[in-house]
Amino acid sequence: SKFGLSVTELTASLRREYSIPDTVDGVMITKVKKRSMADRFRLSPGQVIVTINDRAILSKKAYHKALARKQALMMTIFESGYEFSIVIPTRK
Repeated sequence: SKFGLSVTELTASLRREYSIPDTVDGVMITKVKKRSMADRFRLSPGQVIVTINDRAILSKKAYHKALARKQALMMTIFESGYEFSIVIPTRK
């Protein structure tokens, strides 16, 4: 995507490998393109995108649909037991 991320849906084996509890749902970041918008916001493989603009992101389809809207993105990210939010300005 133009944003610079590749994501995959969470599986039981990914949850085990990355210690992601069953209470966390979302799509896992698998790849970040260098010098992309995602890279500038320090997103990295293994993080889980939980919500975008307060909508649960439970599939790759939901992720791509959220990115297709040309508006600022507020993402909730899960990593190592914590959730944090980032806001990405409107993209052209």
